[in-house]
Amino acid sequence: MDELESRVEEASYELAQSNTLISALSRMGQYVTASLDLTEVLYRVINEAQTLLGVDAISVLLRESPEELTFVAASGESAGKLINLRIPSSVGVAGKVMQTGQPVLVNDEAGHALIYRDVDTATGYHTESLLAVPLKLKDEVIGVLEAVNRYYGAFTAEEVQVLEKVANWAAIAIGNAQQYTMLERRLKENEAITSIGQALLQTLDREAVLQIIVDSAHQLIPKVHRTVI
Repeated sequence: MDELESRVEEASYELAQSNTLISALSRMGQYVTASLDLTEVLYRVINEAQTLLGVDAISVLLRESPEELTFVAASGESAGKLINLRIPSSVGVAGKVMQTGQPVLVNDEAGHALIYRDVDTATGYHTESLLAVPLKLKDEVIGVLEAVNRYYGAFTAEEVQVLEKVANWAAIAIGNAQQYTMLERRLKENEAITSIGQALLQTLDREAVLQIIVDSAHQLIPKVHRTVI
């Protein structure tokens, strides 16, 4: 009877864990489909993931240049110090994930050498255990999702699967935001071309037309201080 009760309790626990996971992933899906605000969506997703996995923190790193990864979202006590922090894309656990496209687990001292300690130095935090999985859009690895310092026990293959599911939602959110940005840019380009065309039809004033072209180019090209002809 005791063995039967034990099996029933174990099955009940596993069912409860499964329901918790399904509910959390469902909420993440709702966040992703309800908003194009990437920052808001990522924070909602990683906060769900932090509770789900029972860890100190979750962070999102994106490759914004071939040589660097940037922390674009983070939960936990050191989150404020992580945002916009840049690290080489070839170092540490995140670098290994970027290179291989595979998850990496660090649970003990044997794996500590792989941790990029410059991040700990910058935040005043100490990483003991770490799980990282790739963020993928189609077949391209665009970044890394990391979970740090699990409360109870080591990271297991089960946590890897959970974080990979979270990474899927995060990647979809990033893809949606990128697509929206691209569509918005194309709309601005079309508006600029229309304005230039109208100016050419309405005036023969060369300086006025050139000024419209310069103003339009300045608005379309990001992060420029001056546009001249």
